[in-house]
Amino acid sequence: MSIDLTNPSDNLTSITSHGFTYNPSTGALIGDASRDPESRIRALLFPHLIPTLIKGKRAQKQAEKEARRLTKKWISAQHKHYGLPFKATAKVDDLRASLIAALEARKLKSPPAAVQEILKGLEEEYKRKNAAHLAAVNKTRHEAFAALTDPIDAANYNFKLFLRRYFLDSTGRLDIKKAPAAMDLCRVRDRLQLAAAAKEIPGLHVDDAHDDGAHDGPFYNILVVGKDQKSVRDIARIKVEEIKRERRQADIRRELEVASLKERFEREKEQTIKQLDDDFRPLMESHFALVKSLPKPSTTASVANAKGTFHIRCPEIEGSWPDTCYDGLTLVIRDDPERTNTSGGPCLRGDFEFGVLSGIMHFWLPGEDWQTDYDGPDEDSSDEEYEFQSLNKKRRKPTASRGPVSKKRAVAADSRKLHFLWRGRESGEGEIQVDYQNTNKGCIEFRDNTFTVFDATWSADLLGDDIKFCGHKTSASGKGNGIRWGELGEKAYRRAEISRW
Repeated sequence: MSIDLTNPSDNLTSITSHGFTYNPSTGALIGDASRDPESRIRALLFPHLIPTLIKGKRAQKQAEKEARRLTKKWISAQHKHYGLPFKATAKVDDLRASLIAALEARKLKSPPAAVQEILKGLEEEYKRKNAAHLAAVNKTRHEAFAALTDPIDAANYNFKLFLRRYFLDSTGRLDIKKAPAAMDLCRVRDRLQLAAAAKEIPGLHVDDAHDDGAHDGPFYNILVVGKDQKSVRDIARIKVEEIKRERRQADIRRELEVASLKERFEREKEQTIKQLDDDFRPLMESHFALVKSLPKPSTTASVANAKGTFHIRCPEIEGSWPDTCYDGLTLVIRDDPERTNTSGGPCLRGDFEFGVLSGIMHFWLPGEDWQTDYDGPDEDSSDEEYEFQSLNKKRRKPTASRGPVSKKRAVAADSRKLHFLWRGRESGEGEIQVDYQNTNKGCIEFRDNTFTVFDATWSADLLGDDIKFCGHKTSASGKGNGIRWGELGEKAYRRAEISRW
């Protein structure tokens, strides 16, 4: 017969009586419901009390889940556990009210004497019915323990038998002749349980949290047990010194690893920037060829000439995230299909791939101010176009459901400057960079009316404020990333967050 020594009660016969089923591993059950303590019953009946009555986030979430699914079966079982009268045909709301009344009458502190007598009878019947099996388990356990010669193995197997073998006499008292002066038990798996049992034995000394005499730590996870206090303390101090030495060595290894990683990062950073510089040369040739092919720039700037593909250099990104820059940084300025300008001028957007970040820029046309309230298209309704006036007029919305329209301040038009708001994702996890405070903004300013070179600043939580970058046009056209403004908003962020969980 195979016997499970880890939990021998799993192999034994459960006892059923008066509606209860008893087994030491589960306790007394009504169906599959155990008796819950008064505080948990109160929390399940009144879920708003869960944070104060139940400790631990995981336990609280489990309780909230159970509170939403309180069943008649569970409520009836608690009535039975606490000896409360009820009718099996009663409705769940009536049973709930009955349990609340018992709770308020303080009848759920402990089971009544009649129920306790039933439970006591179940335990006695269990022992009688399974006496032979329990004796076999006990015999097998003792035989297995007797074969163990290493004290650590013995303590890991059964700490009670371990204490009896090395420290106690037949009556359970400390055996001075047998007990060692001190024994190092730092490698025992369940040191807390063994230490608690050893502390209950008069005359036995235990050091399980040596603190160098300082009550505020640092503490060391050790366990030394013996009959001689001085010997116990001496070995404890030796173990503490060993732990200190190991910690110092671990700190040195960690510092060396960090230094090595920093050195490697700086080396890769230099290599990446050099590679970017090398890659920049042929791109600049394309840029100069494009500039040369353009007609003489007009004295009047036209923002429509800003459209095209720009190669970007951003020292902050290249220096902090060099591994995301291998394919270069690009910005494609193009017409925005999601917006229309009621004045007939162009609406521009930028599709950017900036290594660690990628996404969309919505540009303000000359005469607009990036500080003006910006509503944009509603999330998840990006199939609708929205309209705005480009020069100091009220913006109009296509539907009245979008609320009142804000007024823009009159600002001096700067014909080569474009302000923008942006939305995007972080390239590693793909997490949407939600702009709760309207801080995802920036400005690009072209150097002349050819609109082929610009200097810019922008702000991002991931990077910081007023991060500088520059762009050189390498093509008069470019393909966008196909992302829509509504795909990178707060609602999309929440949906992605739920799917991750």
